[in-house]
Amino acid sequence: MFYCCLAIFLILALILYLITKKIYKFLRGISLIFLISSSVFILFILLLYFFGNNFFELFFEKFHLIFFPQGNWAFPEGSLIITIFPFGFFYDFFFKLILNSLIIALVLFACGIAGVIVTKKINDKLK
Repeated sequence: MFYCCLAIFLILALILYLITKKIYKFLRGISLIFLISSSVFILFILLLYFFGNNFFELFFEKFHLIFFPQGNWAFPEGSLIITIFPFGFFYDFFFKLILNSLIIALVLFACGIAGVIVTKKINDKLK
């Protein structure tokens, strides 16, 4: 999945470069993409946080209701998979996933701001 996303990003970046024809316009476009995408993700995380600190349990249950509509999640209480992977395992995984994604979003946001500032200075020098 990572390599597919990376390939799509590189293809779209190449298309953006071919459309803009100038490096500072390309850098400004990439910077704006970084700013907008990371801002949307950070907003999403903030909404999740403000709607409740215990949102994981709700999402965990709703996720399982989608795939196990009978309501019992298809595993008996003492089954091996439940004992190997308890609720806390998935909670920790979810927390680490969100935290790492938030750190990446903040780095991309900072790169986007830096890119906009640099391209503004380049554009001012060219005028």
